[in-house]
Amino acid sequence: MSQEIAVHQRIYREVQMQSEGRDAEPVQQQSTGGAPDTDREITALIAELTSLRTSEGLSTRGLADTPALRAILAASGGHSADNLAASKAYLEALLTRDDEIDTVVAYRNALRLGPTTEHGVDNRRRIFGELRGVSPDTVKRREKDGINELVARLRDLAAHAGHDRMQPVPAAPDGASTAKSTVLFVDRLSRYEGKVLKEVTSSKTIQAEATNRQIRTVKFRLRTDPEKVKIEALDGCTVESSEPHPSGFLISKIKLSRVLQPGDEPLTYTTRYVIDSTEPCDPFIIYSTPPKSRIERARLRVKFSTHPMPTIAWWRENRTAMQASSDLTGEPLIIDGEGSMQHTFTNLVPGLCQLIGWKWPQ
Repeated sequence: MSQEIAVHQRIYREVQMQSEGRDAEPVQQQSTGGAPDTDREITALIAELTSLRTSEGLSTRGLADTPALRAILAASGGHSADNLAASKAYLEALLTRDDEIDTVVAYRNALRLGPTTEHGVDNRRRIFGELRGVSPDTVKRREKDGINELVARLRDLAAHAGHDRMQPVPAAPDGASTAKSTVLFVDRLSRYEGKVLKEVTSSKTIQAEATNRQIRTVKFRLRTDPEKVKIEALDGCTVESSEPHPSGFLISKIKLSRVLQPGDEPLTYTTRYVIDSTEPCDPFIIYSTPPKSRIERARLRVKFSTHPMPTIAWWRENRTAMQASSDLTGEPLIIDGEGSMQHTFTNLVPGLCQLIGWKWPQ
C-alpha cells in the first residue's frame, strides 16, 4: 500500500498547487509528528474506496463499512458522517462530473455509475474496456489511479470546506434512531419584497410516535443575521423560548396546544418568522430534513409581493447541503401572474435538502 500512498501524496501536492494558483510558493510545514496519522488516513481511504467495487455497485450498505470515507465526505459536504444516504449522494456527485479524467471514469464504472451498468464488476470492466479499446487489466489499473485521484480531491475539499472534520459515528443501537414523531405534511410559505425575504410562515401536521409529546425544538437560519428574525405562534402552539445561536440559527422551543400520544389524531401547528432586514437574500429556498426525522410530504411556496420577479424558477430534491447551495437549474417551475410558485416534495430522504431556486432579471 506504501506505493499507492506515495502516488496519492504526489497527486495531492499537485491538487494543492492548482487550488492555490500557478505562482503559489511551496508552504513550509513544521514537523508535528502527524505524518503517520496522514498515512493511516490515506491507507484507510484507499482501502475503503477499493472495498466499494462490488458486484452490485455503490450502495448505502457498502458505505456503512467505510468510517474514514464517510468522515471526510461529511467534512466537505456539510452533512452528518452517519447519514449513509447523504454520503452516497455526495460521493455520486463527485464522481459524475462531465469533465472527469479517464481514471476516475474507470472507477465510476466499477461502482456501476458509468456507461455500463451490468451486474458484476468484472462484466463492467470487460464492456468498458471494449468501449475504450483497452484490456480489463488496464481498466482495473485505471480504477486504482482513479481512487488515488479521488482521495486527493476529497482531502483537498475537506481542507477548504470550512466545516469541522467530522469523526466516524459508531452505529447506533437498535431503536436509538426512532423518530419521536412523524411529520405528515409541511406547508411553508416564504414572502419576498423585491429581493428581500420578509416572512416565512410554516404549518406542520404531526403525529406522535413516542408518549407525552408536547415540546418541539425548531431552527431557522437567515444568512444575514439571526438577531433580525422573530418568531410568532399563529395557531396550535405557543412560543416558550427563542434565542439566536452562534451557528447562525434562531432556535425556538414550541409548546403544542395539547399533549400528543401514539394513536392520537394528528395536530397542525403554525408559526411565522418575521424578518427585519433590507439585505437581499440568495435566490433559493433550501428545506433541510433532519437526519432522524420522518417527513412524508413538504410543500414549499414562494410569493414575490413586489418587483423584480424572477425570470425562471426550478426545483431539485434530496441534495446535500453543499450541492443545494451551488446547484444548477433543475426541473422547471411556473410563476403565476400574481408572483407565486410552489412545489410539493413526496420523496424526502432524512438528512438531505429540498430546493426551490430562481434567477433574477439582469
